[in-house]
Amino acid sequence: STLLRPYCTYSHAKEPGLWLHHEFGRDFVAARFIIALRAKSNYTLVYFENGTRHLMGLSLGRVHERLPAEQFIRLHHGHALNRHYIRCRSGLSVLLTDGSRWAISRRKKHEGVGLEYTFVGDLDVPTPD
Repeated sequence: STLLRPYCTYSHAKEPGLWLHHEFGRDFVAARFIIALRAKSNYTLVYFENGTRHLMGLSLGRVHERLPAEQFIRLHHGHALNRHYIRCRSGLSVLLTDGSRWAISRRKKHEGVGLEYTFVGDLDVPTPD
């Protein structure tokens, strides 16, 4: 898990984050390096700002509750996003600083408190896989 090394910190008593288990043990990663969480059945894919991902053996709900509620917003049943990486909102989607576009569910479109100011109209940005 050398891809995670730049994000591993040992100041976990001072800042929120997640313990990530891997083949060599476990490392603490601060929440500020996590851009998004995506549900994969009963697992969660954690997306980092450098483009790497890590699969956790916990459901999205369990992972989301371990992170600060004021920093991570759940705009869809299938994912939660770090507010600090949201560039703008357009209709039922948000664009992150890494260029990825994430959907906002119709039921939660009004829950995006703090995202209204970033509305820029229709964006023509491709959705990466």
